[in-house]
Amino acid sequence: LPISKQCLGCRKSPRRLRYYSTSQAKYTMAASGGACFTPRLPNRPDYYKDGMPLKMLLKLILDPVRDMVQGVILVVALTSAWQALSNAWSQSGYTDRALFTLMMTVVHTVTSVTVNGVFSLCDYKGWLEEYKLDRRPFMAPDAELLKKLAIQSTVGHLITVPLASYLVYPLLIWWGMPLASAPIPDPLDAAKCYWAAHMFNQVGFYWTHRILHHPSLYKTFHKPHHTFTGTIGFAAEYAHPVEAILSNHIPSLGGIFLLKSHQLCVGIWLFIRLKQTYEAHSGYAFKDTWYAATGLAHVDAACFHDYHHTTNRGNFGAEYLDWLFGTMDGYLADGYHDGYMGRKDAHKDKQLKKSKAADVAGS
Repeated sequence: LPISKQCLGCRKSPRRLRYYSTSQAKYTMAASGGACFTPRLPNRPDYYKDGMPLKMLLKLILDPVRDMVQGVILVVALTSAWQALSNAWSQSGYTDRALFTLMMTVVHTVTSVTVNGVFSLCDYKGWLEEYKLDRRPFMAPDAELLKKLAIQSTVGHLITVPLASYLVYPLLIWWGMPLASAPIPDPLDAAKCYWAAHMFNQVGFYWTHRILHHPSLYKTFHKPHHTFTGTIGFAAEYAHPVEAILSNHIPSLGGIFLLKSHQLCVGIWLFIRLKQTYEAHSGYAFKDTWYAATGLAHVDAACFHDYHHTTNRGNFGAEYLDWLFGTMDGYLADGYHDGYMGRKDAHKDKQLKKSKAADVAGS
């Protein structure tokens, strides 16, 4: 393959090629298995057309605000219940360490089972099909992969998370995390906490995720996560242990812990982050729905990250960071969010035309 046709920044002989074509763009990218730190198209799209700078600025401003609002509302709503729980817990003679471990485990497991359970039920029953992103038969995970996922998820929920929470607790207390019975922060302090945690996560995830796509690291540490081409919610945490720590745990929880946040705030932030990543891996984009109108849905993020899995090129994290560092060439060339959401309809139209042509030929 001529060097001009390869994904610039990954000048290696491709082992396979992936072709993506829409009415807006036709392009070829070298398929080096996703091992590409800086994906570039030979004819790069315009990063400044259609008001993209303003769109990215608004995302930079509004995305953390959404997390702040959700977090503050939940803190206010759960304060009385949390205080009652922590008082009853201490009066029963149980330790603060045990409560922290239980909280982290329950939030993680209940969020995963409920959110991903709903998405899995929709997949099984065919519900909400109009919001399902493009899926082809070859993208479906096989039984062996689902078995590995089930084993890893079970170990994670029942062993890894409880053990890690228990072991890290003394370090967090030494650093300054308040006890469960400490006064709950006021809404303004909680809002500051969630803004900082959001920004820490977005910057941390973008760079650690992008680093894991470097050719020297990808095959060993990140390729397991990409065995799910058409990803599902339960696969959001399917990862090599190094990736789980470097790109999942540290970005997600590092900020909230560095801020010495209250344990209630930590639990709420964990819920917010898990819900986001499960939806981003669900394969659903709830555009123009009541759910999206509430501000709770992550329509753009779901499309953006789903593209990362189905094409394995660019889209490493928050949109504004991929835009700023020029790592969303393919997504822009393929029509941005509307282009990607329209891929399923385009594929159906193509299949329908083939079917009609076959019928005509047969007659």
